[in-house]
Amino acid sequence: MATPPLWIVNSEALVAQRWERLLSEEGVGACKPSDLAAFLAGSKGETGLALIDIACLAAPRDKTLASAKAQSGGFSFILTSGPELSNDEIISMLEAGADDYFSHSLHPNLFTAKVKAHLRRALPKTPQNQSVLKAPGGDLKLDRAKRELWARGAEGRWEKRNDLTPTEFLLLALFLERPGVAFDREALMGAMKPGEPDSIWPGTVDKHIESLRRKLGKRGARIKAIYGVGYAYREKG
Repeated sequence: MATPPLWIVNSEALVAQRWERLLSEEGVGACKPSDLAAFLAGSKGETGLALIDIACLAAPRDKTLASAKAQSGGFSFILTSGPELSNDEIISMLEAGADDYFSHSLHPNLFTAKVKAHLRRALPKTPQNQSVLKAPGGDLKLDRAKRELWARGAEGRWEKRNDLTPTEFLLLALFLERPGVAFDREALMGAMKPGEPDSIWPGTVDKHIESLRRKLGKRGARIKAIYGVGYAYREKG
């Protein structure tokens, strides 16, 4: 299953976990970077939706938000807070670049409905239903329906690869669905074993990634470790 580029940057771990669980029940995955800097580093050049806790913004918060929005490129920002903000504070943050405001006490059903609505606007087209996925550079293609991976050889001919395990195949499919997007370990565990991510030890992710990189040869270097987040498939940088 594709994981939309949805990021939860929140200083309250319980709130982030509650939101992640609610979204998971709706089939929406989320990344949880350690802080605002990790989000900006991991999401660079991508589009998506970020839930930003106001407590994660350094003072002056409106300027920090404006700067982060400029750096994030195509991301929509939903500002969140524990204590309710005043109307004046909300207006100030909206003028600084926030696209919406949620309180942490927002009703669960309303929360998920609003997030999904924002995602539809932020991500009008997704590749999650595509059977054949291709790497941006065009030298890898993966057929999910046939469970086949093909790599373009030195002479330009496509060569079928049969050496990936089912888990490695699922991970590569996730990366090729959204090249450039940084996935945290929880999202990767969810891809490895849909519906049962808690049954996987987090360290297992690293072992599967290491094996996938090795089998992809030089192309394996494209699966990059993103500090404070997880992994991303990036052909440049």
